[in-house]
Amino acid sequence: MKAKILIIISLLLIVSCSSVPQRGENESIEIRTQAWVLPITHDYYVRKVDGVHNFYKENAKGALQLSSMVSRTPILDQELIEIAQSQINGAGELTGISGDGKRGYKSVFTSQGVYWVYWFIVIDHSLIFITYNTDSDKIDANEIKNVEAVVNGISST
Repeated sequence: MKAKILIIISLLLIVSCSSVPQRGENESIEIRTQAWVLPITHDYYVRKVDGVHNFYKENAKGALQLSSMVSRTPILDQELIEIAQSQINGAGELTGISGDGKRGYKSVFTSQGVYWVYWFIVIDHSLIFITYNTDSDKIDANEIKNVEAVVNGISST
């Protein structure tokens, strides 16, 4: 299962949000699964492409993306730590997060001029992987605050 999770995470990191598409069809007010829900707030709109939810916002400086998978077995904390560590590869520290029926880890770091935030969140049997990135010289404190609010809005159903 760990290999499958790493493949999904790798695919997420390959997808890029280089331009903001026009608002229109296939937009959601929330992302909902059997285990969790994430309301779409702070003027973001979302499009799902190849299993990845891409968040868009006018004049956003960074890219916010989410992917998830469901495991047949519970995702143990040690397994989650190993997955997270393999993705950040020593670039940042893992900080525990919990609440609203979720648990997981977050890491903030800069690599090759890009500011990154990774979230690895488990709700029930679901692993939710969220990334935010922006050029390190374009960090916008208000945008990061809004991104944190969006991510913190995820909760169990």
